[in-house]
Amino acid sequence: MTTPPLALRIYLLTTALVCAGLGCDSTRSTAAPPRPATQTSDASTPTPASDTSLPAAPSTPKGAQAAEPLPDVQFVEILTGTAEPTDELPMIVMIHGLGGRPEDLKGIFVPAFQMPARIILPQGLESYGGGFSWFPISRPIEAASPEMVDGLARSADAIAALIERLSQQRRTRGKAIVSGFSQGGMLSFTIALRHPKVARLAIPVSGWLPPALMPEGQDRIEGLPPIRALHGDLDPLVKFEPTRVAVEALVARGADAQLIPFEGVGHAFTRTMQVEYFNLLRESLTDQDLSEPQ
Repeated sequence: MTTPPLALRIYLLTTALVCAGLGCDSTRSTAAPPRPATQTSDASTPTPASDTSLPAAPSTPKGAQAAEPLPDVQFVEILTGTAEPTDELPMIVMIHGLGGRPEDLKGIFVPAFQMPARIILPQGLESYGGGFSWFPISRPIEAASPEMVDGLARSADAIAALIERLSQQRRTRGKAIVSGFSQGGMLSFTIALRHPKVARLAIPVSGWLPPALMPEGQDRIEGLPPIRALHGDLDPLVKFEPTRVAVEALVARGADAQLIPFEGVGHAFTRTMQVEYFNLLRESLTDQDLSEPQ
């Protein structure tokens, strides 16, 4: 059957990155059985996306996590604009927050974003309420417990491995744009620092980078992708001030990082923030198309 022009094609794919183990937490030494593939529908999801609350994610026991293989990451894939599955396309990764699901983010891109692109929406590693979580959350968040930092780093490593694998399996134009909201924003910061080779741009939304994940020392940090952080100045959950300090620390060490504040906004990804987000996407993708041979 011929695919109607301009139609959105949604593909739910389950990708094994390194080994089985999706659903195991960041410190568990035994792998849990894989979860069934998440089902999606063509129905739009409400926007803006927002964590209405940020309760603590389930804590996990300490264990020998360094020896564990990376967990699998399930994901939803969306093609936007006139894109076909076999086209060479830019990749945009958007990571949900605590308690969210990949499907929650579909409505942000449909129908607002019409540039041809491959949108990858990863699914958190642990079930949480009606959605998923990526790592345990400290109370307050800026306390950055070892469990939270370790889980954040581990999930970032798993998503980076997913990006690398998909970039090889699909015809991909340039490096991925990595973005996310709340927990996803923290992961966007972390991927940019731990895996700069997979990203051409990082856009954390209402996220933060714990100091423990900043490279040690005071030397200049080379090779990072540009970072454009969007953050509400009244965010009560992932507070604005620690994010400002983190971005300034990155700039002081030579990173191309910028914090874009949104006055009067709390912990949310508002329509106004989405407009800025899409502007950043279009600017990056246009620069990419102009700088890379067809």
